[in-house]
Amino acid sequence: MPWPIQGTKSYKTLLAKDNEIEKQFFAALGPRIQRLRKRAGYSQEDMISFGYGVRYWQRIEAGKPITLRTLLRICRILGTTMEAVVRGLGPEAMKRPVKRP
Repeated sequence: MPWPIQGTKSYKTLLAKDNEIEKQFFAALGPRIQRLRKRAGYSQEDMISFGYGVRYWQRIEAGKPITLRTLLRICRILGTTMEAVVRGLGPEAMKRPVKRP
């Protein structure tokens, strides 16, 4: 028998808040990846040579969710660390201006 969920209302509220934080995170991550790609001198079409379709790359830059594996691969391609890419994108940082990498 599965564990009962205590305080279902608070669980749903927490889940909704987590979903919103995730949405905001990826919405900020996409443009940051776009800036890093341009800084590295790559076009979206260039990303095909790294195994990404143009449409998929457009979704990434539009802020659609990506996996950790994809993020690590993008960091390797763009010559940066994941720490540098995601720094300042957490829920605490979204409340204040962020210094862009």
